[in-house]
Amino acid sequence: MNIQLLSGIAAFLLLSAPLAAQSTPKAPQNVRTPLYFLEKQLKVWNLETIEPLGRTIPSPFAKDSWRAYLTRPFDTAPAEGMPDPLGKRKMKNLAEFILVARRPGTEADQIRPRLLWKNSANEVYTAIAYLGDTREHMWFGKADILTLHWTKKHLGLSGGENLAELFADALNREDENNFTRRSASIILQDYGDAAIPPIRRAIGLALADHEPIKLHLQALKNIGTPAAAEELVRSLRSGNAEAYAALADVLALPPFLQGAKEAYFAMAARHDIIPAAIEAAIRFKWEAEFLPVLRKIVRRPGSFREYMVVRTTIDQFETGKTESPELAAMEQIKILLMRSGDLSGTPRILSLSDKEVELKHKLEKEDRKRVQPLEDQLAASRNKDMAVIAALSLYVMEWEELRVRRSGQRDGTTPPVSRDYLRRTKEAGLRILRRLDSTRVQEILAALKAHVESEDESNMFSSLAVRLSDPLGKGGR
Repeated sequence: MNIQLLSGIAAFLLLSAPLAAQSTPKAPQNVRTPLYFLEKQLKVWNLETIEPLGRTIPSPFAKDSWRAYLTRPFDTAPAEGMPDPLGKRKMKNLAEFILVARRPGTEADQIRPRLLWKNSANEVYTAIAYLGDTREHMWFGKADILTLHWTKKHLGLSGGENLAELFADALNREDENNFTRRSASIILQDYGDAAIPPIRRAIGLALADHEPIKLHLQALKNIGTPAAAEELVRSLRSGNAEAYAALADVLALPPFLQGAKEAYFAMAARHDIIPAAIEAAIRFKWEAEFLPVLRKIVRRPGSFREYMVVRTTIDQFETGKTESPELAAMEQIKILLMRSGDLSGTPRILSLSDKEVELKHKLEKEDRKRVQPLEDQLAASRNKDMAVIAALSLYVMEWEELRVRRSGQRDGTTPPVSRDYLRRTKEAGLRILRRLDSTRVQEILAALKAHVESEDESNMFSSLAVRLSDPLGKGGR
């Protein structure tokens, strides 16, 4: 047979053979090792394919260069047996990496525009980035930002583009479960102060589009440097209402930033993030400077709880005591007045030998005998304000429990208690209030009823003021 004919037939058969049947050159060790390491570190991704880059990009720079595909199932796929109209159970997220061989005169910015990437329907936003270099290759990637970040970090790639710019831009990318925004707010801390200018630009764009910026500010807080704290203060000074609300959410929780002192003080003065401001003041030794702010707040309390926290803090900062004898006595009274059956889920035990009315009188008498020394202690306290707070804490327990029941917003940490127990604590509080300096009690009640935000709470304190002013003790309810 003609040799030329045989060669033509062989070439035809090779070209027409399925791709899977064609032999794929095995990637060298210096390509396989970092990719298998990456698969192990990332855990959720499976290394599916490593193929020569020249197979998809016929260019000289593709020689000795490689493309790798990693996949993972969709997290949002319906459970087996549930309808799957979009076919998500069969879909996979894709992460692509291109490893271009380093050669003299080969520059990343020249190569990047010539790279071709596979179109894929990932669950979350994907970005393309030049991640950096090893001794042998330049690494380019297309994946979600968290995977890009972890790849650079775990492989210790040097150089690369400014990923802080990419990740700050990601703060404005909305996707499944806000994954990209939340990821960006966490990983930007690794870029330190270099991330602040791009975050500032991202904040400006978000505010212009009326988009939330809480995660932008959280990213700054996570960076945690003095420059990042100053940037948070800048958002306060801007006077933007959306920025203020986001900043309140971010600064309300630890860790606290020493450089954000101005924000803590200013927001506390507006009755916001008061517990966080107090914690920060203690943490950074700002007590003396913070006292004027607290004294201003306590004159116009937004609620009894706020008044109690602030007044107790003032007492702590002024005296240096970390515990209040008055509040300790109040807690003891609450414990001593508790009976079996008062707390939800505990059995109610009655004596079969006593009639119900006789038993009630007997128990009331025993209660009074147990708590009398503590009531005497509060009545004799030289710290008048703290004694009033302790007595009011007992008195308002009933109102607070009824408010929670009406709203249906019990948090699960405080189980419901019996109305009879709440009546006993209320009466104990009333007895103590009658024994305290009436002028000071009325001054505190006047401040509360005039400034608390809740109308129901204001009415409750108004009724109590009338009741205490009645010499017969029958005024009000």
